[in-house]
Amino acid sequence: MKSTSIASYLLPRMRDILFLIVFVAALAAGWRTLNNDGDLPRHLLMGQVIVETRSIPRQEMFTYVYEGRPYVAHEWLADVIFYLSYKALGLKGVVLLTALLLASAFFIFSTSRKGLNMVNLVLTKETKANVQAHCQDYPNNPI
Repeated sequence: MKSTSIASYLLPRMRDILFLIVFVAALAAGWRTLNNDGDLPRHLLMGQVIVETRSIPRQEMFTYVYEGRPYVAHEWLADVIFYLSYKALGLKGVVLLTALLLASAFFIFSTSRKGLNMVNLVLTKETKANVQAHCQDYPNNPI
């Protein structure tokens, strides 16, 4: 049986420190991180439409050139969650949610590999490559 001291429960682990660093950095960046691709207003509006109508739109309604054409709202759940955070706290809620999601992604990534050295996680190109792999949906993403 492994004996553990009270201090081991009170001291933060490296992954906890990483979570806090990423969370605070994302909060400090604030609104500057929200609208890099210009899609935030559309996501908030789509979330509002879904919440108010209680249905996911099947036809394009925001682009006059394509109005009435079939539309697949593949990000509908994220749109609703971001709209609800906006409705509750305004843009500060969106910033808070974004910071929480970003820090959580790094936390999950850091705990998903056995024996991963936290310093290497932060300092190597592997982290950037993994983040880029998940952000390639948007060709205008600045990563």
